[in-house]
Amino acid sequence: MANATTVFKSLDNFSDKTTVIVEVDSVSTMPHLQDVVFHNSGKAYECKELKTTLTGEKLTISAGFKKFKTFENCYLTFMLNGQMQKVEIIRE
Repeated sequence: MANATTVFKSLDNFSDKTTVIVEVDSVSTMPHLQDVVFHNSGKAYECKELKTTLTGEKLTISAGFKKFKTFENCYLTFMLNGQMQKVEIIRE
């Protein structure tokens, strides 16, 4: 987990929610994920729906939030196996 790389993959805002997908590589243990938060325009929003898939050592995280109308300085934070992760989504 020390050399894990977290990468933003996609943002879907077409249904009644906003879904953010990120991937984390080098996850060798059963992932313990908590405190998934989407930061947008200086405000923090808790995850409403969470789905994870571990394939080999690659963890895919799909996090659902309320639907947003605008996006500014967005990033996702979460705790993975006790370590804080931050992933930039939209930088402005």
